[in-house]
Amino acid sequence: MQVRFIPSQRMSAQGKQSEIYKKMERNGILGN
Repeated sequence: MQVRFIPSQRMSAQGKQSEIYKKMERNGILGN
């Protein structure tokens, strides 16, 4: 885990979405 993972607040939102999407992909909810 790097400290520069969240350089800005606006990145926080996108990062959160990315994390959720990755989790969904892992669970196979995306249906890919």
